[in-house]
Amino acid sequence: MSDSKVKISNILESQLPEFILDDNPLFKDFLEQYYLSQEHEYGTIFLAENIDRLKDVDSYVNLKFTTTTPKLTKFVSNNDDLIEVTNHSGFLPKNGLVKIDQEIFTYTGKSSFSQKVTLVDPTANTIKLTSTVGLDSFRSQSIIFDTSFSNVIAGQTYYVTEVIDSNTITISDDPTTLDDVLDLDETNPLGATLPTATNFAFTGCVRGFSGIDDVSGEFLNFNNSRTAFHEAGTTLTNLGLVFLAEFFSKYKNMFLPGIEERKLQSVNIDNILSRARDFYSSKGTDSSLKILFSVLFGKFVEVLKPFDNTIQASTADFQLSDIIVAESISGDASKLQETTLLQNSVTNPTAKGVVARRQDAFLGTKKYHKIFFSRNSIENSFKVSKKTRVLGVGVTNTTLTVDSTIGFPESGSFFNNENGEYVEVTYSGKSANQFFNCVGLSTTLVENDIIIDDNFIYGYEDNDMDKLVTMRVVGTVVGLAENANTTSQFRKDDLISVKHLGEKIDEDDVGFNKWFYNNVTYMNVEDTPSPTNIKTQGNHYLNVDDTVDILLESDNSVVESNRLVESVNSRTEFKINGGSLSPDKKYIVRKKLDFVNSNLNSEGVLSNIQNTDNAQSQMKGILQMRSLSEKHPENADLQWNMGLFSIQSGQYEKAVARFEKVINIDAQRLDAYMQLAISYLALKDTSAATGVLISLIDKSEGDTRKNAEAMLEKLK
Repeated sequence: MSDSKVKISNILESQLPEFILDDNPLFKDFLEQYYLSQEHEYGTIFLAENIDRLKDVDSYVNLKFTTTTPKLTKFVSNNDDLIEVTNHSGFLPKNGLVKIDQEIFTYTGKSSFSQKVTLVDPTANTIKLTSTVGLDSFRSQSIIFDTSFSNVIAGQTYYVTEVIDSNTITISDDPTTLDDVLDLDETNPLGATLPTATNFAFTGCVRGFSGIDDVSGEFLNFNNSRTAFHEAGTTLTNLGLVFLAEFFSKYKNMFLPGIEERKLQSVNIDNILSRARDFYSSKGTDSSLKILFSVLFGKFVEVLKPFDNTIQASTADFQLSDIIVAESISGDASKLQETTLLQNSVTNPTAKGVVARRQDAFLGTKKYHKIFFSRNSIENSFKVSKKTRVLGVGVTNTTLTVDSTIGFPESGSFFNNENGEYVEVTYSGKSANQFFNCVGLSTTLVENDIIIDDNFIYGYEDNDMDKLVTMRVVGTVVGLAENANTTSQFRKDDLISVKHLGEKIDEDDVGFNKWFYNNVTYMNVEDTPSPTNIKTQGNHYLNVDDTVDILLESDNSVVESNRLVESVNSRTEFKINGGSLSPDKKYIVRKKLDFVNSNLNSEGVLSNIQNTDNAQSQMKGILQMRSLSEKHPENADLQWNMGLFSIQSGQYEKAVARFEKVINIDAQRLDAYMQLAISYLALKDTSAATGVLISLIDKSEGDTRKNAEAMLEKLK
């Protein structure tokens, strides 16, 4: 970006009174250096003055927020104004801020020297270069060669002892005795590819500078430093872009939630950011699914959603007029008598009413508030808050699976209870039982955790506007139902059945050929004829290759984990792939959720909502994949897919072998480490899983590292 505004540092002298300049001649220099530290390109003042341009994604396309960490190539004293480094790529051209140890310095420019070695003369102990312009023997500048020759080692730091002429130098490998010139020999003569000598340095350095060296959340850390000595090999930190990097991270967090920590180095950043809105607006929609199948298979598909054709017992959109039952969220609800309750908002409520009286109501041991409204005081209708429960969470908390999303808006927010307090979570889309692109889940939720909507009711204790009371409506009491007399014999846990759900469909219809019930269900076991055969008390609705856990009925402890349904003998009988069940014990079967393959970058999204493939075609595909993997044993992708098939079929020993092979082929294939750890855990080899997770943590960063650390913590 080019300067377009007058800088304060350039006009200070004309703005300061003469008596200050006369009495304090260094005061102007001090102010100039201070404003230079703030006005440099992408500094705090620059950002404030150019915020309009920084909203344009083109501003970030060519920036290098991460580069190879540079190091000092030679010792730096406390008064050196030339600082030589291994590289300075990504640093601002001038007036940038750099940190060494605890010292900050700025600079007026960057110099670089890069010339080819053309001749080595052992007799004269000299090296000829294409040019020596940029080298100064007086400063004893360091120099690095990219290829070994004679007795010069590639990558090692050497020092220019003398610049003899425009293309001839002598060098030393010891900065303390520069007069001892390195004795060259005739070994390793120059080949077809000539070695390159390089030198990078910051020039015009102002030492012991001050500036922002860290951004933590919403706070800036301004550091005052002093000059110091620094040893060769010390790393440098680029402070010139530290504030802008945080600004850019906020930008991505707003438009690309979930990938704000990704570096986006291998893609077109301009294209990603400019298309972010379109991508997220279509994610999870019919259009995105059609695009996905068109890209993967070149086929146009029709998207059928069972949810759209399912009869709903209720939308949970109840109205009430006389009495409500509410759960307290915060504040003292006992002090609401003769106050006004407001729903959804205190400034623009969707409903309101005056409290006539309140009394305690109990469900088991949990206390609720039964609130009676004054007659004819209610404006509009109060709505019962929506509530659901967690069924499962994927590797990341961006997709949340719940019992039902009926009544929740297509996008918005919900609340989950963390340590006794409700925490707001936003989401951008939903399906029948999943919330997508969740932002704000700080802990890993577990099954049966409660999720509520944001439709709260508010009041003020004794009409004191400083004491807000927050509640949620959980029910209503408005007289007796019309059929109370005919239904009075029902009791808790009585079984009911649905007589009719619509017209019989054509079994040949591709849209209704084979259905999967992909939700968490529990079934009581009636009998275990063998260690692997199970008979349930009611219909199990399981299919071959479904995954189940077997729990003890007495304490719900898991005795068989992630067992595959090997065969289905009847509606009440099935067989699992291994186990040691006893006929003397009572069990519960828990059907587990089936999620999308992680290779699709859709962690936590439910799969098998509906399936029209038959088992024969599936097996054919697996056999073809196995044949290819045998023909191409060094293909990491093929080994990866076969490893996933092994996990899905419960063959965890084979899965371990497959994913270890993937890692041997490509050690940077981080997703293989995670799958390998999961396979070891399935084999109950905690020690091996721990070792794999530690290796993954050392190799990864961002979400991958966080997920591995969380998994390791659970193992502990």
